[in-house]
Amino acid sequence: MNQRYLSEREGRVLVDWENLVRDETNFHKTYPEKAPKSSPLEEITPVLTDLGLLSVRRDGAYGITDGVAELGIRLPNSFVPVFFTRREDAVAFDHAKYSSVMFWHEVYEANLVGALV
Repeated sequence: MNQRYLSEREGRVLVDWENLVRDETNFHKTYPEKAPKSSPLEEITPVLTDLGLLSVRRDGAYGITDGVAELGIRLPNSFVPVFFTRREDAVAFDHAKYSSVMFWHEVYEANLVGALV
């Protein structure tokens, strides 16, 4: 795979969520206002969607919530949430992004609840 955050092992696409979230955080620190380009997460979200690792459909997917709002990834330049098609990716993203926050959050099966947003 030629993407910076993607690799392949035994036919499975792996995402380096730790480095992606770190680069996304640093990007927003560098450009706290309007950025002159897309962020790393905005750039890779369409790629992950095309690979079937993210989906706008809730069926068989996983999200991250604080009990009120959807905390996962959104489509670039929109408020439309995308969901993880593999639980392991949702857990890895949740850990990379929210492991140091002081509020409750969890990975959940998106098809088991109504829309949160």
